[in-house]
Amino acid sequence: MTTHLHSTGTFVNQRKKFQCMFLVLIFIFSLIGAQPAQPVQAQTSTANFAIITDYGTLDAGQATLAGMVDGWDPDFIVTAGDNWQGTAMGAVGSTNSYENAVGNYYGAGGVTNGRVSRNYLNGDFYPVKGNHDYSAGTGRYEQYFDWLPFQSSTSTHYQFQRGPVHFFMLDSGNFSGPPPDSAAQQSWLQAGLAASTAPWKVVVFHRPAYSGGIHGSATDMQWDFDGWGADFVIAGHVHIYERILRDGIRYFTAGVSGSDVRTGSQIGEAYYSGRGAMRVNATDTSITFEYVPLSTGVAVDTYTQTRSAPDDPAITVSPASLAAFSSQPGVPSDARSYTVSGINLTGAVTITPPAGFEISQAASSGYTTTPVSLTPTAGTLSATTMYARLNRATAGSSSGNITHASPGAVTTNVAVSGTAAEPSSSSWTAYNDVSGTSTPANTTEFTLNTSNGMLLDFDSGAQTNATVTMTTSSALYNLTDQGSMPNSGTDAYQTFNGRASMTGAIMAEVQNPVDYTMDLVFTGLNPNSTYTFATSVNRAGGTGGTPAYTSRFTRYTIMNMVSATNASTTGVGVVNDHSVYFCTGENTANGYVARWTNIRPNAQGSFTVRAQPHDPAVPRVYAYGVFMLQEEASTVQTVTVTANSGQSKVYGDSDP
Repeated sequence: MTTHLHSTGTFVNQRKKFQCMFLVLIFIFSLIGAQPAQPVQAQTSTANFAIITDYGTLDAGQATLAGMVDGWDPDFIVTAGDNWQGTAMGAVGSTNSYENAVGNYYGAGGVTNGRVSRNYLNGDFYPVKGNHDYSAGTGRYEQYFDWLPFQSSTSTHYQFQRGPVHFFMLDSGNFSGPPPDSAAQQSWLQAGLAASTAPWKVVVFHRPAYSGGIHGSATDMQWDFDGWGADFVIAGHVHIYERILRDGIRYFTAGVSGSDVRTGSQIGEAYYSGRGAMRVNATDTSITFEYVPLSTGVAVDTYTQTRSAPDDPAITVSPASLAAFSSQPGVPSDARSYTVSGINLTGAVTITPPAGFEISQAASSGYTTTPVSLTPTAGTLSATTMYARLNRATAGSSSGNITHASPGAVTTNVAVSGTAAEPSSSSWTAYNDVSGTSTPANTTEFTLNTSNGMLLDFDSGAQTNATVTMTTSSALYNLTDQGSMPNSGTDAYQTFNGRASMTGAIMAEVQNPVDYTMDLVFTGLNPNSTYTFATSVNRAGGTGGTPAYTSRFTRYTIMNMVSATNASTTGVGVVNDHSVYFCTGENTANGYVARWTNIRPNAQGSFTVRAQPHDPAVPRVYAYGVFMLQEEASTVQTVTVTANSGQSKVYGDSDP
């Protein structure tokens, strides 16, 4: 497997080569007085295709991008949704319609207008439904793309295969809420992946399962794609390009082909903000993905994955990485499992753990740090479950690969990492005023101008080793004197009064209100300890007792941790266990707090909390006023709060 950044890799047009060879063969046969009885068939299965997403913006850039994609001469085009980006779709055939947004760029109208050289809608165009396609109006997407083999009347999922690639096109639903017929789609996908014999199996849908973009990860699309047999997952929606490794497979966010370019935070292997399209070249044994910006036409990210030829010895492992382990020195961690199998093998498969880890074929016994040998039968090693665990004699971290080797086969790895540390027997609590207006001696004031530093124990003033770093996606503004502490008796008052002031708040730049994110990244934590995080903000204001900013709702999402328990104030809105929201424009009476307890940091001792507008149509909201981070004592429950299970207000029915 190879990865190349900033590659200028080009695609070999297999189809054109074959056509030339075919014409030469016909000419030769004509010279010797013989004609082939049937057309010559290509001996190598290939697919060269483009991926576009969020592209239907009806502007000059859309035409230029269509020309760039057409210049690649792809066999076909796949889309990751939002095939139309307008509002209030007009009548069929109008300027504001699919007939224009799609047909006049990639169909017959695109040929007439000189934007593309052929009609891709004649069997070479495969879209999925995005939230804007839902906004187009009932049935408009289904009516226009009526040649697609939809599997039900209520969900637009379908499948097709071109060359060595089998595509499973899902319907991830509207901007908010679960996908339609979720259980039925999952069953259909699992069965289809299991039955497919294609070299590459690709799942495509609109809302990304994992993303550092403005809308975050769509947790209701975090299905067991790897366990069911998918090789890659492709999505759109957040208007950035991403390549993310999760659970052994790559998740691509296919960028943005329309004019609404956005930014985000890199949470995976690659990230890029800029208009462009993906270009993909696949054979039976290799597949290459590129993201090509419209501005340069030169790939900024290239990823290639290879597999053995059908008759070569091959070893397969699943998943390719295990979640981080944690334990105490001298005490084995809990075990995690994976499977290994092989075909066309000429010898045993030797499995070797890295230092600090041990392996076994049984869950609770037989662990060893020495290699384990598995013997195939008639060249085949059936799927065999292996177990791994961390076992360090001393405190510290270990990482590496469990290797799987056999004569003639490419060595495959399962990545493992973990930390052994003494458990915490006492706790500390730190408070930070993000607007920098507090007076207690041990309250830190890391804010926009001093965006990182070490937190202090509020009681002793000692350094905690926990560091906060603040990152933003756009210009923000520090309101240092226009907030207030919520009412006495509220959760926010009880949590922060006398410890951190709430007279300030961070908001979008007044002169340029835009969608934004603001991340608090905590590092230096103990992976074997658990933590509590809490935050609140209250812009307040208004005249005559009438609140002024009641439409400004902020969403808070905890990310990049092993686990966490939502313990936010009763009454906040809940997107899921890791994402909540409440009105930060007027929080005086409610005193809402976004809170998580039992936070287990990742193996690197880190986690992130993101603030962003809950409703993209109301981008001017307030990110943070204050926050609290507490290391929980190993035997003491530090916070007792009834977690909310309701939802007070719903936003996000449309995506700007």
